Amino acid sequence: MAADCGPAAEAALHTVTGLHAIAGTRGAPVHIDLGRGVFCPTPGLLFENTTCPAGGLPPTEGGQWIGNALVTFEGTAAQGYLNIAKDGSTFRAAVIDIATPPPATPAPS
Repeated sequence: MAADCGPAAEAALHTVTGLHAIAGTRGAPVHIDLGRGVFCPTPGLLFENTTCPAGGLPPTEGGQWIGNALVTFEGTAAQGYLNIAKDGSTFRAAVIDIATPPPATPAPS
């Protein structure tokens, strides 16, 4: 739903800004892409094109998953992978990983 985009992006920004303040290891967030579905929270399956066994679990703090956010940081190839939950009028972002995506696999010739 379009009305959820602003609060979802704000939740993602708030979460990664808090991480940046604690860790101080990444550049400032410069771009947020919102998407449908959720990133797989199972270690090692974030970049796999496979079914995620934990993808159907509800958010631990209640509500339901409404999508995901991909955050780009200044000066680094690492990106933030977050799932966005909504519970009533409350939006929360859960960090799945901050990682550098693998190189794209070339198409077979």
